[in-house]
Amino acid sequence: MARQQYAQFTAGYDKTMKALGVIETHLTAYVRRQYRYRRGKAQQAIRKHRAAVVARDGYICGICGLDIESGRLSIDHILPITRGGDDSIDNLQPAHLSCNSRKQNRIGFDPLQSEAR
Repeated sequence: MARQQYAQFTAGYDKTMKALGVIETHLTAYVRRQYRYRRGKAQQAIRKHRAAVVARDGYICGICGLDIESGRLSIDHILPITRGGDDSIDNLQPAHLSCNSRKQNRIGFDPLQSEAR
């Protein structure tokens, strides 16, 4: 998923910077720094709200509805960042690591339908 987000992130910069005549090697380094910076900010926001999300919802997966063992907990964006979501506490829910990985950046993901494939 991170590679897909990185590809989406770089696509806009590639077009803009090539139009401005920026050298490709400098462009790549710049994009990597910007991507790491933005990803780091998102991770900080999730860490900050993690305890509040678990206190609000308990150890119940927001995707499949089953209990989560504490070691397998991840925090999921209900409306993914790539689809216009934000890092507010209202947009976060606890989820199994496996459910969150399968959901990727989809909206309205149903884990039961994905297993039937």
